[in-house]
Amino acid sequence: MKNNITTIVAQATSPQASAISIVRISGPKAFQISQTIWQPINKKSIKARQMVLGWVVEKKTKIDQAILVSMPAPHSYTGEDVVEIHSHGAPVIADKIIELALGAGAKLAKPGEFTRRAYLAGKLDLTQAEAVGELIASNNATMLKLASQQLAGGLSKQIKAIKSSLLELAAHEAASLDFSEEDIIESSLVGQQKVLKKINTTVSNLLANSDSLAVVKNGYNIALVGLPNAGKSSLLNSLLGFDRAIVTTQAGTTRDTITETIVLGGVLIKITDTAGLRESSDKVEKIGITRSIEELKNSDTIVVLIEPGKSKATTTYLKKNNIISFLDNKTSLILNTKSDTIASKDLSPELSKITALDVSTKNSSGLVALKNHLQQIATQNNSTENLSLLTTRQLVLIKNLKAQINVCIELIKSKTPADIVLVEYQKVIGICNSLTGESVTQEVIDKVFSDFCIGK
Repeated sequence: MKNNITTIVAQATSPQASAISIVRISGPKAFQISQTIWQPINKKSIKARQMVLGWVVEKKTKIDQAILVSMPAPHSYTGEDVVEIHSHGAPVIADKIIELALGAGAKLAKPGEFTRRAYLAGKLDLTQAEAVGELIASNNATMLKLASQQLAGGLSKQIKAIKSSLLELAAHEAASLDFSEEDIIESSLVGQQKVLKKINTTVSNLLANSDSLAVVKNGYNIALVGLPNAGKSSLLNSLLGFDRAIVTTQAGTTRDTITETIVLGGVLIKITDTAGLRESSDKVEKIGITRSIEELKNSDTIVVLIEPGKSKATTTYLKKNNIISFLDNKTSLILNTKSDTIASKDLSPELSKITALDVSTKNSSGLVALKNHLQQIATQNNSTENLSLLTTRQLVLIKNLKAQINVCIELIKSKTPADIVLVEYQKVIGICNSLTGESVTQEVIDKVFSDFCIGK
């Protein structure tokens, strides 16, 4: 697949107002277009990769003072001629620069088109290109670290090493086609099994803790549940550090679910404040309670808030709505709220088996212990140690790779004819090529870059 010959333009920074905005132009006419819409203050020759001060111009009218950086091919992000114009960050200025570039012959870049061109030019393989997208979308320190490691080639190097070993095995099998089965040396078969088992170990390590990928990317879901005035909204506000939910003494103030996020120990945690559980004739409140119950069923952890003297009433409601069956000591937590008052801890037998903490949002007692416990719950079954994969595509292909290697191991054990083994080796090599993008369909490429933002 060859790159397009068009010249593209897009804003490479956030479209919101900021101090600086960068518009990127890439393609064979990048320099020509830049000379049409930008002029240097001093008529000196522009050197590559140096920042030069000048003016964005429309014909002879000066629009904004801006810095231009030129990066000739092939030493640029896309491998093409690239120009970046650094202007003041008003959105109207960036829009004007793009408008001028379009008028001079550029085309508006599609989402991810700059990185797509970098991949097609061999600047990145497909796993690294995916890492760029995940790096931009990262919302916690753990995801940032994983994406950076993959962008640096961590996964690519391992896949290339696996492929190199497989090519040697395939070459051996191809050479053995000239010999009869009686000439096959037993030590050679043992050697192939050792190599395949070593590859299998590497692949197994790549799959380690891959079940935690969804939590790392999308967050761990915690739902706060309790009777009206149990302190759910106050707790949410305290955990966030600002007033997000309305807090009043009137029952039923929260009528719908409210979800916000915090980061604890590098893990993104989504906390949902649910509507207070009670019997209500108010149609809106009833809808909110129904949504709350559904949220509880879909959450990773349920935190039950019980204010003093409401343990029995809380348990009754949890039983009546079949919520009690979702509670266990592994993923649930009881919070005795308003601990600054005289706390009643007469928990029912069903709830007494679950870990309980005391907390008061009034004097902040117990909040540190609560955060530590939530972090522990979120990470105990979602370890990120040795996590290497970033996307579902990578996960599926690595699983297929492991299954195909196991097929090859069994064929070698049973002394299967070389021509059959060779076909299976080629399948494994093909999976490696799909991972790095050396052999992949246009449909896959389109899918990989479809979630990118414009300008990257």
